[in-house]
Amino acid sequence: MPKTVVLIDDDPDDLFFMKEALDKIDSSLVCFSFTNPEEALRTLTKELVFSPDYIFVDINMPMMTGYDCLRELRKSDGLKETTIIMYSTYLPSIEAEKLKKQGATYSFQKPYKAGEYLSILRNIIKE
Repeated sequence: MPKTVVLIDDDPDDLFFMKEALDKIDSSLVCFSFTNPEEALRTLTKELVFSPDYIFVDINMPMMTGYDCLRELRKSDGLKETTIIMYSTYLPSIEAEKLKKQGATYSFQKPYKAGEYLSILRNIIKE
């Protein structure tokens, strides 16, 4: 069965670049994307019949922060072991440590160039 990836980000451009990079890394990955974190949570905790292999969550979203989203994801029994990756335009190391303590598996700062997503995501997916 192919691995599944869920992307949660209010920026459609970032979703596009991440999907493009993930497709280059492994074209068999099945990607679901959400621009609304509440919709993503509802789908992942109540409507989804399987647990995704990876969930990527943007930290800075207007409707619900990535921190809140992470907290809610980790409350779900079906997602306790899921790899959750948090990312942001600016991510100081103290914030990365805070995210890890709250249940994030990995975190990274969004790259300045779209092509740099490839190396960041490859390291996470291939690990």
